[in-house]
Amino acid sequence: MVLEWDVRKDVVSTADGWEPIRLGPVRAGQPVEPASLKQEAAEGYWAKGIRGPVSQQEAAQSGGQYTATDVIWHLAAEGLPQAPRPGDVVVDGQGVRFRVLRSTLLERTGRYRCVCRQLAIEAGLDTLVDIERAHPTKGPDGVEVLQWSVWRSGVRAKLHPEESRVQREGDQMVSRVRLKIYFAEAIPLDQHCRIRGPDGVRYRILAVRGQERIDELMEADVEPI
Repeated sequence: MVLEWDVRKDVVSTADGWEPIRLGPVRAGQPVEPASLKQEAAEGYWAKGIRGPVSQQEAAQSGGQYTATDVIWHLAAEGLPQAPRPGDVVVDGQGVRFRVLRSTLLERTGRYRCVCRQLAIEAGLDTLVDIERAHPTKGPDGVEVLQWSVWRSGVRAKLHPEESRVQREGDQMVSRVRLKIYFAEAIPLDQHCRIRGPDGVRYRILAVRGQERIDELMEADVEPI
């Protein structure tokens, strides 16, 4: 009797160290909690994965694109409706998130080889903020005014105070705190947006960085309104 072995399927069941993971895009404006890994969700797809470190040689030859602290995730191609894409997120069984930097299909073994980065600060993104957007409208006297409404709600973020400065407002000296906000996902913020914190405080956006980067978190400099 001849036993047939399908390397694309059997490698998943015979290899040690495989674990269930979820693969999906970062959804702007949708809160993602570690507990959501246990739920059937539209944010991603279930798959099997096995991880290992990026070799020092590969990190050295990448010209700074990868580091020795990055992780290689091998994902079983079977069951995935689409290939992992740069910017997607791999979530392991403990809710730890890894951002996909590069994905390559290894056809012989039926795996996707994904170079991923665990953005360490993501573990501290424990605040949910809302993003409001201004819409010009006409007031009762016909004068154009801005009407604000929630554009994205429940965005995972971290608020980090940066500095305080004293400035004159009218005949008073007022202390203004400037903060940096880190976001779990890239959001197209512009001059028509503002941030509302969980305590209801609203923040004016001064500058935004990292909107086009997948290897670091997007951040914004803000100050209370």
